[in-house]
Amino acid sequence: MVCLRTVVIVAGISATLSGGVAADEDHKAFYSDKTLQMIIRSEAGSGYDQYARTFARHVTKYIPGASGMINRNMPGGGGITSVNHVYAVAPNDGTVITIVSQGLPAAQALGEAKGLRADMTKMHWLGSLISSNQLTITRRESETNSYEMARKRETIIGTVGIGSISAQIPVLLNKFTGTRFRLVTGYKGTEDLAIAMERGEIDGFAAMNMATLNSVFSRYIKENSINIIVQMGASKDPRLPGVPLMHEIAQSEEGRRVIEFFSLGVAVGRPLAVGPNVPAGRVALLREAFARTVTDPEFLAEAAKRNLDIQPTGWQDLTNIVDKIVNESKETLDLARAAFQ
Repeated sequence: MVCLRTVVIVAGISATLSGGVAADEDHKAFYSDKTLQMIIRSEAGSGYDQYARTFARHVTKYIPGASGMINRNMPGGGGITSVNHVYAVAPNDGTVITIVSQGLPAAQALGEAKGLRADMTKMHWLGSLISSNQLTITRRESETNSYEMARKRETIIGTVGIGSISAQIPVLLNKFTGTRFRLVTGYKGTEDLAIAMERGEIDGFAAMNMATLNSVFSRYIKENSINIIVQMGASKDPRLPGVPLMHEIAQSEEGRRVIEFFSLGVAVGRPLAVGPNVPAGRVALLREAFARTVTDPEFLAEAAKRNLDIQPTGWQDLTNIVDKIVNESKETLDLARAAFQ
C-alpha cells in the first residue's frame, strides 16, 4: 500500500538560506511600484506551476515597494523556451523570476539540450523550494509490483521521448540494474502518461516526481492505485524506506557513477532563478526574499493546504550543485553518454 503524508520541512534559518547578504537601499528603492513576472516552464496545473504560483503569491511582501507579481506560463522544449527567454530576452533587471527545469544542468553538461542558449552556471539562483525524488511507478494491477518483478518480466513503460528523463530513468535501470523495461515513446507529458497507465495501455512510467505525486496526483495515494518500484535521488525519501534507491542497486561501479550524476539533477528540485545580468544588489535582495518566504507561516500554510512539500535549498548550496553537474568530469560524462547508445 502507498502510504504518504505531506511533510513540510524548513531546513535552517533565513540567514543561512540567503547567505546573510543584505541588499542596499538603492536596490530596495528600485522595486517601488514595480510589478514582477514569474515565468513558468510548464502548463497551468503542473507541479512546477503550482510551486511557482504559490511562491509568487507570497514573495512580494518581502520585496520592498513591489506592487505584485504576474504569472506567465511558457511551456516548450522541456523548459528550454522559458529559461532562454529569461536569459536573453526578458529584462535582466530583477523584475523577472523563473522556475527552471531540474534536468537542464545535466542536459547542458551532456550537450543534449538542443536549442538551449542559457548557461546554467551564469544564472543567478535564488534557491530551490523542494528537492524531490523521481519515482518509477506501475498501476496497481500490473504484475510488475516491485523492483524484483521488474527484473523478472518485461514491463511496458511509457515515455515522453528518448531524450527526456522519463526515458533516461528506465534506460539506466535496464543497463545498470537488470530491469527489463520496454519503452513506448510519444506521450506528451506526465498527464498523458498517467491517462495511458490508467487505461492499461502501459504498465507505468518513470519520472513521477514525489512532490507532483503528493499534489497533482494525490488521488493515487488516496486510492492506493499504484506500485512504486524504485526511486532516484541523492538519498531515500523517508516516506519510502522500502523502495530501492537507484544508485544503491547499480550492479557496477560504472553504473553507480552514472546514476549518481543524474541523481544530482534530482537534487536541483524546483529551483528559482533570475537572468545573468541582474545587478548584484537586486540579486541579494531577491535571495533574502526567497529565504524569508520559505519560512513564512502563511506561505507554509498554503503549501500544506495544497499538498506541496517545502524542503528549501539555499542559493549557495543550489549554485554548488548546478556547478558540479555542469562541470562534471569528462570520464563520467562519457560514461553517461555511452549509457544511451
